[in-house]
Amino acid sequence: MIPQRIQLKFYVTNPETAALDQFINIFHGWIQEQKITDTLLVDVADYQHVPDGPGVILIGLEADYGMDEVGRLGLLYTRKREMADTFELSLRIALGQALTAAKLIEAETDVRFGFDLVEVIVADKLVAPNTDEAFNQFSGDVVTVFAGTLDEKETIGVDRVDNDPRLPLQFRVHLPDTTTLDELMTGSAVTA
Repeated sequence: MIPQRIQLKFYVTNPETAALDQFINIFHGWIQEQKITDTLLVDVADYQHVPDGPGVILIGLEADYGMDEVGRLGLLYTRKREMADTFELSLRIALGQALTAAKLIEAETDVRFGFDLVEVIVADKLVAPNTDEAFNQFSGDVVTVFAGTLDEKETIGVDRVDNDPRLPLQFRVHLPDTTTLDELMTGSAVTA
């Protein structure tokens, strides 16, 4: 079995420009204009009242997109259904879809994302518990996917965020400081 729930988070580099209220209208516009084609977009949920919480979420049938305030403000993409026969391919597809959303946000707002640090969360604890074994099993695929976008395997670092078994398995992917959205999109063969 492969994990079905994969999350990616890109952090906002200029949070002063990222008023969450603006994303309610932006996400509603994405629904109306069908700007995201990888999922049936359903609704927008506003959780701004929750401190250090999920912020504003665009809910889709297969995937959700949110401006998430947990930890640091960022775009959190959540794939809720299986995409491919391997974790590597599922992660590659999820990365492409998350990057497409980041590109749309950067085109429609003054918000900018940093791509030198990406969080990858495997939110399927039955298949990928937060253990050393699971980390070792999936970390190679994480490196392969990001290395494929940059053609620089040796400059990519991957570590485990926390070893608490109550939490999902979470990878912190360190990319070169100069990594750009366009570079990642080109390398992952995704077009917006």
